[in-house]
Amino acid sequence: MEEIIKQKIEKYHSSLEKKNYLREYLQALILKIFFEKKYFQQLIFTGGTALRFIYGLKRFSEDLDFSCSEKNIQFSEIIKDLEYELKKYNLQVRIKNKQKLKSSVNNVFINFENILYPLGISAHKSETISIKLEIDFNPPGGGKVEQHLINKDFIFYLKAYDLPSLMAGKIHAICFRGYTKGRDFYDLIWYLGKKIEPNLIFLKNAIFQTQKIQNNNLKEQWRELLLQKIKESDFKKIISDIQPFLEDQNEIALLNKDYMCEAIKKY
Repeated sequence: MEEIIKQKIEKYHSSLEKKNYLREYLQALILKIFFEKKYFQQLIFTGGTALRFIYGLKRFSEDLDFSCSEKNIQFSEIIKDLEYELKKYNLQVRIKNKQKLKSSVNNVFINFENILYPLGISAHKSETISIKLEIDFNPPGGGKVEQHLINKDFIFYLKAYDLPSLMAGKIHAICFRGYTKGRDFYDLIWYLGKKIEPNLIFLKNAIFQTQKIQNNNLKEQWRELLLQKIKESDFKKIISDIQPFLEDQNEIALLNKDYMCEAIKKY
């Protein structure tokens, strides 16, 4: 496995590039394992990483996010299976549990040890690379699901929300997450450029689930919610968050408050 990865990343120059592509290779391996273990019968891929794998979004990600409405599947069982399968590839894995008590959202950090130094990415033997894996076992209703064939380092099928549902999830995250992630704003630009119309039923249910607000006028109001959030956001922090994950650093120019507001008003 180490030799295969070394060949994959040797064409990249900076340590940051190599680290991003290494993490993506490991993400693809996890998705392949989930397909082989038939977890995509229950799991639905979501978030920005889904855009990356399915639609070629030009930014990297640290996460793997899923939804699951099945009640007969245990998070601990999934993680135990995953850890066992990863070790078959001679990967040294340590799982750090960050699950919130009394929460339907379960997450762990999958830390890969003794891999950055042997690959020449880090000068520190103890440095690790991690992937945050999160599953929401109580997702809002109304999301539409599609199946996709992925051929990215490995070949496998997965299930994911369709683009309108993914966009609805992104709008909800931007407006109601409670903290700002620059990656969300970059993803929003991608959706706006594709002229995707958000799944308003999914968005309405998500808002009600987290805010206990019954909003029946989202057809117009989703734009106002975004405009308000964009106007009050610190774009220096947004750029600082997204910059290490961009394939093309020139795309930083897209993260402009005035440009984004104008794009939403014309939507």
